[in-house]
Amino acid sequence: MKTFSQRFFRNLLRLVVWCLVVGALSIMWPSTAHADLAGCSSATGGVSSTGHGRTIQGKIGATNYNLWAGVIMVDLTGTPNDVQSFCIDLTHRISIGDCFNTGAALTGNLAKTIYYYPPDNTLSDDENAARQAVVWYYSDTFVPTSPSAVVTRFNAIIADLSTKPAPPSSNPPSMTATPPSASRNVNETQSFTLTVTQDGAPLAGQGVNLSLSGVGTLSTSTVTTDLNGQATFTVTSSVAGTSDINASFSYSLPKGTQFDPVIADRQKLVLGETTTGNVVVDPTVEWTTPTAVTLAAFDARVKGKNVNLRWETANELQVNGFHVWRKAGKGAWEKINRQLIPATNVGTIMGAKYKFTDKSVKQGKTYAYKLEVVGANGTVEWSQVETVKLSAAP
Repeated sequence: MKTFSQRFFRNLLRLVVWCLVVGALSIMWPSTAHADLAGCSSATGGVSSTGHGRTIQGKIGATNYNLWAGVIMVDLTGTPNDVQSFCIDLTHRISIGDCFNTGAALTGNLAKTIYYYPPDNTLSDDENAARQAVVWYYSDTFVPTSPSAVVTRFNAIIADLSTKPAPPSSNPPSMTATPPSASRNVNETQSFTLTVTQDGAPLAGQGVNLSLSGVGTLSTSTVTTDLNGQATFTVTSSVAGTSDINASFSYSLPKGTQFDPVIADRQKLVLGETTTGNVVVDPTVEWTTPTAVTLAAFDARVKGKNVNLRWETANELQVNGFHVWRKAGKGAWEKINRQLIPATNVGTIMGAKYKFTDKSVKQGKTYAYKLEVVGANGTVEWSQVETVKLSAAP
C-alpha cells in the first residue's frame, strides 16, 4: 500500500543531515538552510532544516559513533510553519529534502520520551542533544559518552522518565485506495474505494478531497466515508494516458506520530508537537487503446515465482511479430524480450496462440504488462495493459 508519493528535489546545495554515519570520524552536520520541498506536495511533509543541537559521541555496544544530535525541522504539506522532530533508527541516514508519510504512533519508553521531553528549539543545544540521545537510547540502545554536559543531562532524563506514567495514546488515521493502480481501455469506467481507519477501526464521516492530473475526469471532487470507513468514486477517460489521482484530508497529528520515509533505507522521524497534517494516498489509472482487430486475447497470470503471458491473434495479415513490455509499480516501461517474437502465420488470415514466461520478477511486487504488435508495414499497435501482483515470499 501506498499511503504517499516520492519526488525529486531541486535544492542545488542539498545539504545533507546525517542521523547516522558509522565510524569514529563520521559526523552529522547541522544546517539551517531550507530545502525546496515542492516535491513533497503529495506526502505528509519533508525535512526542511535543523535547529538547536550539537555533535556528540557515544556507543552502541562496542561501536563508537560521532554524530550530530538535535532538532530536525519538518515542513508539513498544507501548514504554514515548520514543526519540530527527532530522528530514530540509527542504522539509516536522512537528508534535507527527504519526504515522509505518517506512520503509527510511538509506544513504550519512546512515547514517554517524546511526550515529556520533546524537541524544543527554544532550549539550548545541550538540552536538545541530550533529549535526542535519550530517544536513540530507547530506539537503538545508543549511550552518549561526551560531552559531559550532555551525558549528565541524559542520565537525569532517563531517571526521571522511569517515574513518569505512560502518555495518552492517540494514533493518527490512515487511508488506503483499492486498487492502488489500475489499467483500463479508454471510454471504460474505473472505480476506486478509499478506506480510512484509526486504531484499526473504521473512521466514519471523514471527508476526503479528490483532484486529478493527467487525462481523465473524476466523478466528484469530494467523498465522505460511510460507517465502514469507506467511500467510492470513479474515473473515466476518452483518450489514452495516465490519470494521477490525489486523495487527501487534513487531520490533527499528535505528538509522538512517527514519520516513515518515502524512499527506502532512510531514517525515520518522530513528531515532537501536535499539529495539523495531511493524510494522502495517490491511486493511478493507465488508459490504453486496445488492438481489437489483430488481437483476440491477451492475458497475464502468476504461476509460482513467474508470470505467464498468453495471447492470441485473430489474423496475421499485417503482423510481423511481437514485443513484450513490463512496468514494475509506477516505474518506467521496459521491453523484456531480447528479440522480436515472430508471428506464426505472417500474411495469412489465420490466427495463432503464443506464450511468454517472465522469470525476472520479484516476490511481493506488482507488475503491468502490455503487448506491442509490430506490423508488416512498420506500424505498431498495443494491447490492453494486464496487471498482476506476486505474493510476498514466505
